[in-house]
Amino acid sequence: MAYSAASALTRRFPRIARQLNYQREFLSPTSVRVNIPGGLPYEAFEAKGAKVTLWNLLQLFESTRAFAFWPIPDAERPDSSFADFKKVLMNNFFFIATAKLSIERQLYDEFLPKFPLSVNIKLDYVGRSSFLLTSTLSHANTSPYAECKVQSVLVDSETRKPTSFPDWWRQKYGNEASIDGSALIMKDLPDVDVNQCYQHDVIVYPRDSDAYLHTNWAQYARYCSDACSFGVLRNKYKTITEKSLQNGVKELEMSFRKESSVGDTLNIVSWETGDGLNFRVLKDSHTCVQTTMGFFPDISSTS
Repeated sequence: MAYSAASALTRRFPRIARQLNYQREFLSPTSVRVNIPGGLPYEAFEAKGAKVTLWNLLQLFESTRAFAFWPIPDAERPDSSFADFKKVLMNNFFFIATAKLSIERQLYDEFLPKFPLSVNIKLDYVGRSSFLLTSTLSHANTSPYAECKVQSVLVDSETRKPTSFPDWWRQKYGNEASIDGSALIMKDLPDVDVNQCYQHDVIVYPRDSDAYLHTNWAQYARYCSDACSFGVLRNKYKTITEKSLQNGVKELEMSFRKESSVGDTLNIVSWETGDGLNFRVLKDSHTCVQTTMGFFPDISSTS
């Protein structure tokens, strides 16, 4: 099991990264820029064409991390790996613990350029077995479009339990003056009576999975977005309406507690928090993921 888990990771991500039309620039030991000449793909946009979907945006950020983490034959410094992550991942893997996506309203402006794009990735926090990466998406002629913070935990492939970073890695990167962030920790959502909440079920399909047949982290954003859309369509919310969907999501925060796998049926429980929604993704009544989703207000209400 340990061998298959580690080898799946070391095969999958480099295999994908080699096929991406990206370029990278190592800016410092703790920062790298990944350039995306083609910008956002066709499938990244929702049906009406104006909004970039949350899960595609998260997967875009994921793809740039993969491109930075692994040696790429035709990339700048082809044998290099950002923050020496390739060495760390030879017998381990990363489990995403918490993620926060912040979107600027201009990302939803169809008249602003969406290609080429770049993602600046910065190592922002180093703990004993965890680290935080902050990735910023932008176009050269605009201010940043979106920011994605991802807190990951290093997991031993054999024991499948958190493990400490090697001493050499912590000594090399833990004392960098440029690392000035803090851990990303999401507070527990309040307990609610799920029978008083809107509930939406989904099945995890193979297309939603990662190399281990576990649900890919970005798909939870899709499940919650779909639950929200169905809730609005069926008038299950009081303040979250079609107008909220038109305004677009401003912020998404997710905390990953347990894994789910291909074939699982997940129950998405959602309830309002004034101008946003809370979600619990349940598997067999146990929380896999908790999520908060906030929307942009009407432009008229902010003027």
